[in-house]
Amino acid sequence: MLAYLIGILTFFQVQNYSIDYYNTQQGLSNNIVYDVHQDLEGFIWVATENGLNRFDAYEFKTFYHSESNSYSISSNVVRSIFESKDGRLWIGTRQGINLFNKQTERFTRFIAPDSLNLTSNDVLELEADSQGNLWYVNHSRLFKFDVSAEKYQEINVPFTIYKIVIAEGDIIWITTYEGGVYTYHIRTKELQKIKQVATGDNISFFLASDKRTKLYNSFDGMLTLDGWKKLPVLDTNNKVERFFEDTKGRRWYGSKENLYVQESESGSVKKIDLSESPEPVLSTIKTITEDKTGGIWVATVDGLYRIRSKEKNFQRPQNEPSFKAVMAIEESGNTWWVNYFSGNLTKFAFSDSGELVEESYIDLANGINQIWDIQAVSDNMLWLATEEGLFELDKKSFQVSRIDTFEEEREYEVFFIIKKDRPGVFWAGGYSSVLKIDSRTKEVLSRIEIVDEYEGALVQDIMPVEDGLLIATETHGLFHYSEAFGLSKTWNQKPIPAQLDQISIWDMFQSSHKKVWFAGNNGLYSLNSYDDFLNPIKSQIEDNLIVFSITEDHNQLLWLGTDKGLVRYNPITKEYRRFDSGDGFENPEFNRRSIFTSRSGRIAAGGMSGFVYFDPNEININLNEPEVWITNLRIITPDSTEEVITYQVEEVNLGWHQNTFEINFTALNYTNSSENQYKYKLVNYDPDWVEPEDSRFARYVRVPAGQYEFKVIASNNDGVWNETGDSVQIRINPPFWQTYWFRTLLFIVVITLAWMLYRFRVQQLLEVERVRLRIAGDLHDEIGSGLSGIALTGDLLQDQLKEGNPKPEMIQKISGNARNLASSLDSIVWLIDPSKESLLDLLIRCKQVARDLLPNCDLVVLDEIPESLHNKELSSETRRGFYLIFKEAVHNIYKHAKAERVEIRFYLEGDTLEISLQDNGIGFHEEKVLKGKGLDNFRKRAQEMKGVFSLKTGEGKGTTIIIQKALP
Repeated sequence: MLAYLIGILTFFQVQNYSIDYYNTQQGLSNNIVYDVHQDLEGFIWVATENGLNRFDAYEFKTFYHSESNSYSISSNVVRSIFESKDGRLWIGTRQGINLFNKQTERFTRFIAPDSLNLTSNDVLELEADSQGNLWYVNHSRLFKFDVSAEKYQEINVPFTIYKIVIAEGDIIWITTYEGGVYTYHIRTKELQKIKQVATGDNISFFLASDKRTKLYNSFDGMLTLDGWKKLPVLDTNNKVERFFEDTKGRRWYGSKENLYVQESESGSVKKIDLSESPEPVLSTIKTITEDKTGGIWVATVDGLYRIRSKEKNFQRPQNEPSFKAVMAIEESGNTWWVNYFSGNLTKFAFSDSGELVEESYIDLANGINQIWDIQAVSDNMLWLATEEGLFELDKKSFQVSRIDTFEEEREYEVFFIIKKDRPGVFWAGGYSSVLKIDSRTKEVLSRIEIVDEYEGALVQDIMPVEDGLLIATETHGLFHYSEAFGLSKTWNQKPIPAQLDQISIWDMFQSSHKKVWFAGNNGLYSLNSYDDFLNPIKSQIEDNLIVFSITEDHNQLLWLGTDKGLVRYNPITKEYRRFDSGDGFENPEFNRRSIFTSRSGRIAAGGMSGFVYFDPNEININLNEPEVWITNLRIITPDSTEEVITYQVEEVNLGWHQNTFEINFTALNYTNSSENQYKYKLVNYDPDWVEPEDSRFARYVRVPAGQYEFKVIASNNDGVWNETGDSVQIRINPPFWQTYWFRTLLFIVVITLAWMLYRFRVQQLLEVERVRLRIAGDLHDEIGSGLSGIALTGDLLQDQLKEGNPKPEMIQKISGNARNLASSLDSIVWLIDPSKESLLDLLIRCKQVARDLLPNCDLVVLDEIPESLHNKELSSETRRGFYLIFKEAVHNIYKHAKAERVEIRFYLEGDTLEISLQDNGIGFHEEKVLKGKGLDNFRKRAQEMKGVFSLKTGEGKGTTIIIQKALP
């Protein structure tokens, strides 16, 4: 009985834990969560009733089953997740085991054979032995999956199994529905009964973080390798269903309704409500596990929870009033006086346990409902700066009386601020003026009017200085007042800096470093006071931040109330840290002059949603460097997008047309991940690091071809950077016309063409030279010999004239030679005329020569070449060869054949041009003629034009000459 009572421990609501909750509204695919696991890379995997989820601290990516995709998961009902030491991720589903490939994001399915007689292949709570084989329970039966052989095997045992776990030494600990505890030795296959404990409804099983196997139930205790130990009894309705021991030695107990934590083995058990009104069915805990940074993940049938120790111990008072906007806070004695704007004063005090609780609520009289400032003027009295004037509150009797400050023509004045000048003397400022008041006599000692000269200069703060006052106003900035010079825009005979003029200044504070700090719409400014009046130096905090209030903690760090949260600023190192809604604030907007440091060192800050209080020494920093991953690269084209998974990929190769892309990355910090920061750089493209705002991707447009490296680094929510980050090589291949091989080929082609052009030019020059030589030869042979004949005949005729006996035939011979010479010259000119290169020109010329040289013969010309081919061009060699052979053949007929009839035939068969001449002359013996030069010239000319010459003749049989040449 005593042992049982010792197990009953005290429960109370835990205050030092923060809880993050995820359900379908945050992107989880289903609220029924069976298992949760953090993989070696830092991603969180969540097994649900409808899909497998991967969480990257920002969003859930869900993997679903698809009938049309054999690489999808085998079932949407995902039961368990196990990762082997080599990083392989095994997924247990209602339809067997799946292996997930992280690089391709594909699943390999392993479906149990029909021979196992399974109604469903439900894989619950995967375990692995030292060989890497998987073990699980399905419908109270024990199964092994041989990973290397990819085979399922049932292990027959004589009982119905409740749970299993594998301990060191490859021992499977088994609990049964009959209440038995067994061990099964995997290597020896020996089954041994350890103990009979209780009915199955009270049995649970777990493997703690110290790797010791433990079996426990709610009544008999907990079995460890060290023996039996008692478990705490939660209550009669909440027995332990799940247990987890984290790396800090804390013990976590899960019931059907709540989560409990025992921070040490001998410590008390504390309850953590997972919802404000938990229902047993909706809060059943399925899994408790721990991530690398110490966060505790709890899988329930009503969503997923992450529980962490509060790094930022910002607290709210218990039973805070519903009207939450706080404008002023003041400490007097051991109590805090808090003004809930448009409400009334509330008095708070600290309990023995250190919590701030409401002590009393003061309903102010006289219609006071807008208090702008609270100031303790004595042990018993508070002054209130209100919309209706200045009031005094007796802290004991709660009696309120008005302080008469207005002049005869004014019914009342509005006051925003009260500041102490010296004991018994205070300053109060409002719309139009600043008053100096004796707190004992309530007498107004002096009045500084502002509205007459600076209309709308609402006084927001007053700071007594050695030679007078600094007065901060709305819209007109900073003023200085002294009795000698009155109200002015100068201080210490130097002008008020331009940065502090014509702006709204909400608060002023003089730090222990003797600097005066100004909080305004343009941020935080500082200047050295008194002796060295310098231009204000804007502190190195983020832009576009409105600073409403300033205080200093006992470590000489400034705390600022801003429109975007609390800021801690180190004036020496210029380092700052902003705390916002992710750190526990309902609304991160704070109000003017609503922050103060108490005598105990606590700081209180009022805002639009009540106020928070904290010990600055308990505001810890998250020191965990976040793991950084480049998750994918999305190629963007005008008509589509293509995703490339870059997870653990060293290099991505892209085509030249894929040079517009978007790179996505993430930092796996699960604590207030919205405050993670990133820097990225595309080496060889970006000149410096890029710092994106509120985005986790980098987009590049039309990046030139080349080799690049994309780097990304990130910090966690407290500015702790992972300087290594992640990187991926990106190669953008150039178009083929920009490649080295193409340029090399193009160079070779250009050189080849240049060489061919050179060769062509040389050939042209050679051809021109050959033509010149030919012309010279023809001129020498034809014209030279003709002219020589004319000259010789002329000499003979001249001799005959001297003798007085000229012969007429000499004149006729000169005339004939001259005509022959003109004909030869005409032929030469025709041969070199580039406009006479068609087949028709050759035909016309040949016909003309035949008619000129054979006027007395019966000439028959047969032109069998189609007119459509008359324009076919002939090379100069072909034209010259045909013409010269034809002309010499006609000339031989004219001189030697004595023919009466000559038949000339032009014929084109295929691509072969044929010209034949046939006469009925005397013919000749071919053997005799072969010894001459005439036929040799025919054959030589035919060979030069790459043609064929043939001859048929005989004495008295006439002669036939045929010339053939294949035309291109």
